[in-house]
Amino acid sequence: MAKTISNKTKTARTTKAAAAVKAALPSREAGILLGMIETDSTPWSRPWVFESFSAAQPRSWRNRPYHGSNSLVTLFYAYLAAYAASIGKSMAEIDVDNNDVIADVMRFGFSAEKVEMRFATFRAIKEELEGSVKKGAKSAPVIFFRPRTKKEKKVENGIEKEEEKVVGFIKVGFNVFPLSAAEGINESKLPKGKFADVDIKELCISQAKEFVKNLKDNSELRFVMEGNRAFWTVGTNIVHTPKITQFKSEGKFWEVIFHEIVHWTGDKSRLDRSDFPYEQEELVAELGSWEICRLLKIPFDPGNKKAYLKNWLSAFPSREKKLEALDEALKAVDKAVKFLARTGKLDLSGDSEDAAPSPETEAEDSATDLAA
Repeated sequence: MAKTISNKTKTARTTKAAAAVKAALPSREAGILLGMIETDSTPWSRPWVFESFSAAQPRSWRNRPYHGSNSLVTLFYAYLAAYAASIGKSMAEIDVDNNDVIADVMRFGFSAEKVEMRFATFRAIKEELEGSVKKGAKSAPVIFFRPRTKKEKKVENGIEKEEEKVVGFIKVGFNVFPLSAAEGINESKLPKGKFADVDIKELCISQAKEFVKNLKDNSELRFVMEGNRAFWTVGTNIVHTPKITQFKSEGKFWEVIFHEIVHWTGDKSRLDRSDFPYEQEELVAELGSWEICRLLKIPFDPGNKKAYLKNWLSAFPSREKKLEALDEALKAVDKAVKFLARTGKLDLSGDSEDAAPSPETEAEDSATDLAA
């Protein structure tokens, strides 16, 4: 009897130990995925082309660009506002008469991910945008030359006509504030420079457009398309990407925007991946983009994705650590995709291998070229 109990106890302990070992091992999927990534030698390439500096040109809040000396002055004040905010000071507290400080401001501005380049007068901020200027904000002086005209009478073929003739120019000056130096602005008053139907009318993948439209309608997620970088700013609901016309293909546009949307799901107010190392969060975003593209049958380049994943996996020192990182990333992707499916009204019930053509086949069939 004692021997029988001992055998059962031994068996139970062995089973428990085996279960613990199995739980500690990475999933089979992580091993297969790592093998796919490590055996692919495709180099990563940027999915979009860089646009000229005009994409970040200072402009009025109505999106009219500044030129000449006005462009230089407003550029500095845009950087000044961003620099001051980064060190917790007001613009007035920055000594702009100090050349070393000016150099610090310019260096900061050129390396910053996002700088507000739109400007407005005090009156426009208050009356038209329904906001107010922050205490300690400083304005940039801009100068315009408006034509001065006078009417002259002229006779042509016996017919007297009156026409306006430019006889000189009137110098007009204004003081404008970067919109980052204002608060309480009514965003609906600003011209639509964000993700709107007009921006995606040339795109042909209707299910992707519908999915993103549903995400917007059912959450606070918003999009800004300008500049040469793609990113999501932690703690916000704004995803930034280059303009659609900068992308090398429609599939590449959707790959990038879904990558940033997956980042957005990791906010503390949503799925809270704030404890994820930066490298692992990049794995989550790229694998999540891969899965969403597959679900929506969007043409994409799997080789480029593997190259991207390979780059971030290099931050993990051993194969075991790489497998652990992929395993955790896959679990996070599952949660992110389910979250986005609910918010974007994407039906996952019909998902099957038959329903989703292979990305390799789709990549070959993609002929939509959006490169500017």
